[in-house]
Amino acid sequence: MEFTKDELEKRSLHDLRLMGREIGVKSPTSLVKKELIEKIVLVSNGQVAPYRTKKGRPTIKEKEVFNTYKTQFEKKLDNILLKLKQEILKNL
Repeated sequence: MEFTKDELEKRSLHDLRLMGREIGVKSPTSLVKKELIEKIVLVSNGQVAPYRTKKGRPTIKEKEVFNTYKTQFEKKLDNILLKLKQEILKNL
């Protein structure tokens, strides 16, 4: 979604900071209103790539994906260990 400067100037600084955070403006709370509006316009128009950080608690979806891969990995590891154990027992 593209935003114009005129539309954004009518909004409160709080709303702009929330919007900036949602679309990927880096450090929206440290910017003054004019700078924040410029960054929002650039990101929303695709002229600047959105900023994403890996800080903070993982989302529920990220946890689900991690646990799925972890479970699959553990199953594969168990199969490998079982085969290895069988090979060792054969060679004794």
